[in-house]
Amino acid sequence: MGFLDSMTSKITEKANQELSNVLPEGETVLKIYIVKEDFCAITEKRVVFVDKKLVSSKKTLTSVPFSKINFVALKRGGFLSISKEVIIGTGGLALEIDTYDGNQAYEIVREISKKL
Repeated sequence: MGFLDSMTSKITEKANQELSNVLPEGETVLKIYIVKEDFCAITEKRVVFVDKKLVSSKKTLTSVPFSKINFVALKRGGFLSISKEVIIGTGGLALEIDTYDGNQAYEIVREISKKL
């Protein structure tokens, strides 16, 4: 197991621990993605992700039920940018999940779209 695998395993373990504290009993986590902020998880009922503000060291664990999502979009960076942002629209809010990998962003958009 390499360094990256070890780090991914630790973040996934931490994410599962955090999710067990906030999700209702019996709700199943389908997939956890390692993203720039920390993690993004898709359950059978919602998207849960960590929202970290640039100007603060605080992180917010955000949970959005699929029933409240109006749209999902993908924002791509410029020529030299490798990151992609998944945008989740809920009423008047646009929540962003910043990913390291464009393929991962497409997968997150696809998984959310399946649930809408």
